[in-house]
Amino acid sequence: MTDAAGNFVLFNIPPGDYEVVATHGTDQASEDIQVRSGSIENSLDLRMQTSPTQSKTIGPAGSTVSLAEMAVPEKARSLLMKATDAYSKGKNDEARSKVDAALAVCPRYAQALTLRGLLKVDAGNREEAIADFTEAIQNDPKYPTAYLALASSYNSIGRFDDSLPLLDEVEKLAPNAWQTYFEMSRAEVGKKNYRAALANLDHASKLEGGPEKEVPESHLVRAYALIGLAEIPRAVAEFHAYLNKVPTGHLADKTRKLLDQLQTGTITSASK
Repeated sequence: MTDAAGNFVLFNIPPGDYEVVATHGTDQASEDIQVRSGSIENSLDLRMQTSPTQSKTIGPAGSTVSLAEMAVPEKARSLLMKATDAYSKGKNDEARSKVDAALAVCPRYAQALTLRGLLKVDAGNREEAIADFTEAIQNDPKYPTAYLALASSYNSIGRFDDSLPLLDEVEKLAPNAWQTYFEMSRAEVGKKNYRAALANLDHASKLEGGPEKEVPESHLVRAYALIGLAEIPRAVAEFHAYLNKVPTGHLADKTRKLLDQLQTGTITSASK
């Protein structure tokens, strides 16, 4: 366990080669390190990297560990760690097997339920995923990732009024999570509150570390908000910014079609 600042110190480690693995919920980071006798330079700075839509690790940083999470048996934690590692590598079948094993040990394990839900989202079973996210929240009301995953799923099916209260909870539990404001922006675009959407995107960008570190999908959401405000040239620029980062794939193909429609006048703020 780390201290309040996220630091963890080990003493009297025998010389050798080690892999240091840090986990938080279903997030994981690792790095190799060499310990040599007399060395005083064996320090690491491990940081979780997450994305709401494409990354295979999930969860807002800066949240606290709940009592429910601390009560999870070590065997279930170990199985979830393996499931998370497989998920991060795109090995969804292996991840599904490990997360099911973790839930067999601890059926109320909120983090495992959340990962199972994400696997179901990837498989196209969104309604079943929503049930898993909901159950995770019931079992651990202090686990922000479950709220975030459920809110994102609601945004994806147009249930924006259901998404926003969940994101308010994430904001309380993990106030520095940029994913919260990204999802808020998605919901506000859906509700046609375009200026609020842009404000939330700006806040998410600051928390991510600036525009250059934004997830590519931020450009798409910003473009939709700008179309709603009839700022077509700026929307076109955002679509191009997305394509520069993600030139291939389903969303890239859809973006090119939207660009063609904008440039030919087929789409306007009134028709969007």
